[in-house]
Amino acid sequence: MKSGKLAKHSQNFFRTKWSDKWVHLDAHALRWYPMLVTLKSQVVDQSAFALYRTKASKVLLLHDYTLVAVAAPAESRLRRKHCFQLVAKNQSVTKTFACANERELVEWVSAIHQMMYPQHNAPETDGDKRRSEAQAAFKKLDVKGAGKIDSSKLRLLLEMISFYLATYLDSIDSLLHLYISTAHQLVRRHCRLRGSPTEP
Repeated sequence: MKSGKLAKHSQNFFRTKWSDKWVHLDAHALRWYPMLVTLKSQVVDQSAFALYRTKASKVLLLHDYTLVAVAAPAESRLRRKHCFQLVAKNQSVTKTFACANERELVEWVSAIHQMMYPQHNAPETDGDKRRSEAQAAFKKLDVKGAGKIDSSKLRLLLEMISFYLATYLDSIDSLLHLYISTAHQLVRRHCRLRGSPTEP
């Protein structure tokens, strides 16, 4: 979740304009609210009151939109820097927001991206697989779910790890010897083709 002040772009047949909005991001939607203005035309920090007690001007459901970073030529046309856009998947609507600086732009884009593509939907990496296998192995030894295993089971586990590690190192050593031997053969063949003395 993230909240803060952003400038929102809007346009009609006669003009385009930017207006400050208080924007709130949650797991499913981006909402923006009109800013409160004092008699001295100074913007009030709206984090001081509950957002859901005010009437939201708009609600944008994240699953219906695609996040787009605005390139420099488009920023020039919009006359604003540090912009991002949310484009409807059917291309019917585009919502453009501008941040105060580069750091805020990175924070907002990152936050929206994380909400659109949660970590549990991300492709599983080799590290994730190894972590899952290790957790599964630990659960087998920790039958009662106490978060610990007794010393005899731990000793057995360490012996298994040592065995697999030694086997792995042996295979790496054999593979390394194979690579070195192959490299020597290639060098000898290259030297023969060039008529040079063969290397040892």
